[in-house]
Amino acid sequence: MNEKDVISKEFINLFNKYSFEEIDIDLIDENVKYKTKENFENKYEILDYVLRDKLNEKIELINSLKEKDIDLQNKLILFFDYHFDFLKTYPKISELLIKTSMIEDNKKSEIIRLYMKNFKSTFTELIENEIKKNKVRDVDPSIIASAILHATHGVTVRIKYDEDYDYGKAKKELVNFIYLGLNN
Repeated sequence: MNEKDVISKEFINLFNKYSFEEIDIDLIDENVKYKTKENFENKYEILDYVLRDKLNEKIELINSLKEKDIDLQNKLILFFDYHFDFLKTYPKISELLIKTSMIEDNKKSEIIRLYMKNFKSTFTELIENEIKKNKVRDVDPSIIASAILHATHGVTVRIKYDEDYDYGKAKKELVNFIYLGLNN
């Protein structure tokens, strides 16, 4: 792991214990052998690095699913397993992503805007591949990708605020919603 990765990992650990406001460079430096200021200007830059890294992992997963020789239902299950594991592992980052994604588009961070764009384009390609293989019915892949993004966001918010709704129910509903809607 490089210095930035070590620092960002510690930032995540601290972020799961403290509020963002309570975290400062000195607190991070107490727990790592590197000087944070040599790698990042401030905690906002660390947060950007963490978000970019974690959101890029999701995009890489979607890209890898395009190449897998499994049906769309199993691709969706793999994606949502990863997505909900992420939410459980990084609850405060997930909460921050939920809040950020709910603000006006022109006020979202560049990282969130880029992720949403990449999510839609990558899922569009995945669905286009499935259509070409005649595995799903012919639809407008970009509309479906957008619906997947917003449905995923919707159930993520519901999990956060509805104590009777859990990750298992959310995954089942999302997979069924998408797969049954696209199935031939």
